[in-house]
Amino acid sequence: MKTFIQTILLIIILFLAACEQQNKEDLAVIQQDEETQIIDEAIDMFAIATSKAMKYPEFRQLIRTETNKQFDYDYDVLYRFIEDKDLYIKGIGEITVAELLINQIETELVNSPYISRQFFSEISKHIPTLNICVPFQYDNWDPTVYHPEVIPVLSYYDESILRIEVCDQLGNKYFRDVASSDWNDPVVVVCLSERVDNKGYLTVNAGRIYIPEEARFIS
Repeated sequence: MKTFIQTILLIIILFLAACEQQNKEDLAVIQQDEETQIIDEAIDMFAIATSKAMKYPEFRQLIRTETNKQFDYDYDVLYRFIEDKDLYIKGIGEITVAELLINQIETELVNSPYISRQFFSEISKHIPTLNICVPFQYDNWDPTVYHPEVIPVLSYYDESILRIEVCDQLGNKYFRDVASSDWNDPVVVVCLSERVDNKGYLTVNAGRIYIPEEARFIS
Protein backbone atom coordinates (compact mmCIF):
# COMPACT_ATOMS: atom_id res chain seq x y z
CA MET A 1 0.00 0.00 0.00
CA LYS A 2 2.83 2.40 0.89
CA THR A 3 4.46 1.83 -2.50
CA PHE A 4 1.13 2.44 -4.23
CA ILE A 5 0.60 5.74 -2.42
CA GLN A 6 4.15 6.86 -3.25
CA THR A 7 3.54 6.04 -6.90
CA ILE A 8 0.32 8.06 -6.92
CA LEU A 9 2.06 11.02 -5.27
CA LEU A 10 4.86 10.85 -7.81
CA ILE A 11 2.35 10.88 -10.66
CA ILE A 12 0.59 13.89 -9.12
CA ILE A 13 3.89 15.75 -8.69
CA LEU A 14 4.91 15.03 -12.29
CA PHE A 15 1.48 16.13 -13.50
CA LEU A 16 1.64 19.38 -11.56
CA ALA A 17 5.18 20.04 -12.82
CA ALA A 18 4.04 19.47 -16.40
CA CYS A 19 1.12 21.84 -15.87
CA GLU A 20 3.41 24.49 -14.41
CA GLN A 21 5.78 24.16 -17.37
CA GLN A 22 2.88 24.45 -19.80
CA ASN A 23 1.61 27.54 -17.99
CA LYS A 24 5.05 29.11 -18.22
CA GLU A 25 5.21 28.36 -21.97
CA ASP A 26 1.70 29.75 -22.50
CA LEU A 27 2.61 32.89 -20.53
CA ALA A 28 5.78 33.32 -22.60
CA VAL A 29 3.73 33.13 -25.82
CA ILE A 30 1.25 35.70 -24.48
CA GLN A 31 4.06 38.03 -23.42
CA GLN A 32 5.72 37.66 -26.82
CA ASP A 33 2.43 38.41 -28.58
CA GLU A 34 1.93 41.49 -26.42
CA GLU A 35 5.47 42.68 -27.10
CA THR A 36 4.99 42.22 -30.85
CA GLN A 37 1.71 44.13 -30.67
CA ILE A 38 3.38 47.00 -28.82
CA ILE A 39 6.25 47.14 -31.34
CA ASP A 40 3.81 47.10 -34.26
CA GLU A 41 1.78 49.89 -32.68
CA ALA A 42 4.95 51.92 -32.09
CA ILE A 43 6.13 51.47 -35.69
CA ASP A 44 2.69 52.43 -36.96
CA MET A 45 2.66 55.54 -34.76
CA PHE A 46 6.18 56.41 -35.84
CA ALA A 47 5.16 56.15 -39.49
CA ILE A 48 2.26 58.56 -38.94
CA ALA A 49 4.54 61.03 -37.17
CA THR A 50 7.16 60.76 -39.91
CA SER A 51 4.55 61.26 -42.62
CA LYS A 52 3.19 64.39 -40.95
CA ALA A 53 6.69 65.77 -40.34
CA MET A 54 7.42 65.38 -44.06
CA LYS A 55 5.48 68.59 -44.65
CA TYR A 56 8.60 70.41 -43.49
CA PRO A 57 11.27 70.58 -46.21
CA GLU A 58 13.98 70.79 -43.54
CA PHE A 59 12.95 67.39 -42.20
CA ARG A 60 12.74 65.91 -45.70
CA GLN A 61 16.25 67.19 -46.45
CA LEU A 62 17.56 65.67 -43.23
CA ILE A 63 16.11 62.26 -44.06
CA ARG A 64 17.54 62.37 -47.56
CA THR A 65 20.96 63.47 -46.33
CA GLU A 66 21.15 60.86 -43.59
CA THR A 67 19.89 57.94 -45.69
CA ASN A 68 22.40 58.93 -48.37
CA LYS A 69 25.19 58.01 -45.95
CA GLN A 70 24.19 54.36 -46.50
CA PHE A 71 25.60 53.15 -43.21
CA ASP A 72 24.39 49.61 -44.02
CA TYR A 73 25.06 49.87 -47.78
CA ASP A 74 21.46 50.89 -48.58
CA TYR A 75 19.62 54.19 -48.24
CA ASP A 76 18.84 53.59 -44.57
CA VAL A 77 19.36 55.37 -41.28
CA LEU A 78 18.65 54.15 -37.78
CA TYR A 79 16.36 56.52 -35.94
CA ARG A 80 18.70 56.50 -32.94
CA PHE A 81 21.34 58.15 -35.16
CA ILE A 82 19.18 61.20 -35.90
CA GLU A 83 16.71 61.66 -33.02
CA ASP A 84 18.84 64.31 -31.28
CA LYS A 85 19.77 66.25 -34.41
CA ASP A 86 18.63 69.88 -34.43
CA LEU A 87 16.47 71.39 -37.14
CA TYR A 88 15.59 75.03 -37.66
CA ILE A 89 12.07 75.23 -39.08
CA LYS A 90 10.42 78.48 -40.07
CA GLY A 91 7.48 79.19 -37.79
CA ILE A 92 8.74 76.73 -35.16
CA GLY A 93 12.36 77.63 -34.54
CA GLU A 94 15.04 75.20 -33.38
CA ILE A 95 13.75 71.75 -32.56
CA THR A 96 15.16 68.25 -32.39
CA VAL A 97 13.93 65.48 -34.66
CA ALA A 98 12.48 63.65 -31.65
CA GLU A 99 10.57 66.73 -30.50
CA LEU A 100 9.28 67.39 -34.00
CA LEU A 101 7.95 63.86 -34.40
CA ILE A 102 6.26 63.68 -31.02
CA ASN A 103 4.54 67.02 -31.69
CA GLN A 104 2.91 65.54 -34.79
CA ILE A 105 0.99 62.83 -32.92
CA GLU A 106 -0.04 64.29 -29.58
CA THR A 107 -3.69 63.31 -30.22
CA GLU A 108 -2.81 59.81 -31.39
CA LEU A 109 -0.67 59.22 -28.29
CA VAL A 110 -3.49 60.25 -25.97
CA ASN A 111 -5.82 57.76 -27.67
CA SER A 112 -3.34 54.89 -27.97
CA PRO A 113 -3.92 51.90 -25.63
CA TYR A 114 -0.27 50.81 -25.90
CA ILE A 115 2.02 53.74 -26.63
CA SER A 116 2.37 56.56 -24.11
CA ARG A 117 4.08 59.87 -24.73
CA GLN A 118 6.92 58.73 -22.49
CA PHE A 119 7.32 55.48 -24.44
CA PHE A 120 7.38 57.30 -27.77
CA SER A 121 9.90 59.85 -26.50
CA GLU A 122 12.20 56.90 -25.69
CA ILE A 123 11.28 54.77 -28.69
CA SER A 124 14.90 54.29 -29.76
CA LYS A 125 15.62 52.66 -26.39
CA HIS A 126 12.65 50.33 -26.65
CA ILE A 127 13.23 49.59 -30.35
CA PRO A 128 16.94 50.19 -31.03
CA THR A 129 16.76 48.80 -34.58
CA LEU A 130 13.99 51.20 -35.67
CA ASN A 131 14.97 52.17 -39.19
CA ILE A 132 14.02 54.74 -41.85
CA CYS A 133 14.81 53.92 -45.46
CA VAL A 134 14.14 55.00 -49.03
CA PRO A 135 14.06 51.65 -50.85
CA PHE A 136 13.67 52.91 -54.43
CA GLN A 137 13.58 56.03 -56.61
CA TYR A 138 16.05 57.69 -54.27
CA ASP A 139 17.84 59.59 -57.04
CA ASN A 140 14.50 61.03 -58.19
CA TRP A 141 13.65 62.51 -54.82
CA ASP A 142 13.99 66.29 -54.62
CA PRO A 143 13.22 67.00 -50.95
CA THR A 144 12.60 70.68 -51.64
CA VAL A 145 9.44 69.90 -53.57
CA TYR A 146 8.33 66.29 -53.08
CA HIS A 147 6.59 65.00 -49.95
CA PRO A 148 6.88 61.18 -49.95
CA GLU A 149 4.33 58.90 -48.39
CA VAL A 150 5.40 56.61 -45.56
CA ILE A 151 4.93 52.85 -45.27
CA PRO A 152 5.05 51.10 -41.88
CA VAL A 153 6.34 47.53 -42.16
CA LEU A 154 4.79 45.52 -39.34
CA SER A 155 5.50 42.02 -38.02
CA TYR A 156 2.83 40.29 -40.12
CA TYR A 157 4.03 41.66 -43.47
CA ASP A 158 5.73 39.24 -45.82
CA GLU A 159 6.51 38.97 -49.53
CA SER A 160 3.17 37.32 -50.28
CA ILE A 161 1.08 40.24 -49.04
CA LEU A 162 -1.12 41.77 -51.73
CA ARG A 163 -1.99 45.12 -50.16
CA ILE A 164 0.18 47.38 -48.05
CA GLU A 165 -0.79 50.20 -45.71
CA VAL A 166 0.48 53.68 -46.58
CA CYS A 167 0.42 56.96 -44.64
CA ASP A 168 -0.40 59.95 -46.80
CA GLN A 169 0.76 63.54 -46.35
CA LEU A 170 -1.74 64.16 -43.55
CA GLY A 171 -0.88 60.98 -41.68
CA ASN A 172 -4.08 59.27 -42.86
CA LYS A 173 -3.72 55.58 -43.70
CA TYR A 174 -4.99 53.78 -46.78
CA PHE A 175 -4.14 50.59 -48.66
CA ARG A 176 -2.32 50.27 -51.97
CA ASP A 177 -2.15 47.16 -54.10
CA VAL A 178 1.44 45.94 -54.13
CA ALA A 179 1.38 44.57 -57.68
CA SER A 180 -0.78 47.09 -59.51
CA SER A 181 0.14 50.36 -57.78
CA ASP A 182 2.27 52.95 -59.51
CA TRP A 183 5.53 53.04 -57.55
CA ASN A 184 7.32 55.57 -59.72
CA ASP A 185 7.67 58.06 -56.88
CA PRO A 186 9.98 57.55 -53.90
CA VAL A 187 8.47 56.43 -50.61
CA VAL A 188 9.88 56.30 -47.11
CA VAL A 189 9.65 53.01 -45.23
CA VAL A 190 9.67 52.62 -41.44
CA CYS A 191 10.75 49.17 -40.31
CA LEU A 192 13.13 47.18 -38.14
CA SER A 193 16.64 46.95 -39.53
CA GLU A 194 17.74 43.41 -40.29
CA ARG A 195 21.38 44.41 -40.69
CA VAL A 196 22.24 45.70 -37.24
CA ASP A 197 22.08 44.29 -33.75
CA ASN A 198 20.56 46.02 -30.73
CA LYS A 199 23.82 47.89 -30.13
CA GLY A 200 23.69 49.43 -33.60
CA TYR A 201 26.53 47.36 -35.01
CA LEU A 202 26.34 45.88 -38.49
CA THR A 203 25.64 42.16 -38.64
CA VAL A 204 26.60 41.80 -42.32
CA ASN A 205 29.27 43.39 -44.49
CA ALA A 206 29.00 44.87 -47.99
CA GLY A 207 28.90 41.37 -49.44
CA ARG A 208 26.03 40.41 -47.11
CA ILE A 209 28.39 38.07 -45.25
CA TYR A 210 27.61 37.53 -41.56
CA ILE A 211 29.91 39.33 -39.14
CA PRO A 212 30.65 37.49 -35.86
CA GLU A 213 29.69 39.53 -32.80
CA GLU A 214 33.27 39.88 -31.60
CA ALA A 215 34.26 41.36 -34.97
CA ARG A 216 31.54 44.03 -35.21
CA PHE A 217 32.87 47.54 -34.93
CA ILE A 218 31.04 49.59 -37.59
CA SER A 219 28.00 51.50 -36.45
